Amino acid sequence: MEIELYRNTKAEIPDGEKEKDSSIKKAQELCKRYRNLGLEGQATMIEKAIKVGGPLITDKIKPDLFWRKISDNDLRIWRIFLPTSYRSDLGPGRTLASYAFDQIPEEVISEFELAKALRLFNVYEVRTPEGRNIDPILIGLYGNTSYLIARWGESLQSFEEIKRQVRQSRGW
Repeated sequence: MEIELYRNTKAEIPDGEKEKDSSIKKAQELCKRYRNLGLEGQATMIEKAIKVGGPLITDKIKPDLFWRKISDNDLRIWRIFLPTSYRSDLGPGRTLASYAFDQIPEEVISEFELAKALRLFNVYEVRTPEGRNIDPILIGLYGNTSYLIARWGESLQSFEEIKRQVRQSRGW
């Protein structure tokens, strides 16, 4: 299965004051996982995040340092193409915790763990068609702005092709 991760791996995390936080232990465990896989650059990035410590949502650090924003128009296309949403901020029903379709690939889980360790998003969302044989995407939300973290499987067809299909299905 093919996977696309949308993180800018050249991004540097600015230095800052270290603040103790319960997420440090999880970030250290993630760092070990990366090193066990030979992903030294990923481990170094996590170590920099640990050095900064605390919530990383500041004036200097924004998700677009790492991931690509989804424009409102593109998000509209994604919502039509993948109409069902599982979010981390919802109550009973379609919560991210209850998502039990198409197994999320390990590489996407690792990217999700990194995003959570960096604490750059206030909401995470998996968008899926559920009924069709198309794999979903993972989005992070920072306020009202959406960022594409990863997409995999059939959702990897070119976005131009996805837009064409949506426009054709809607008669646009």
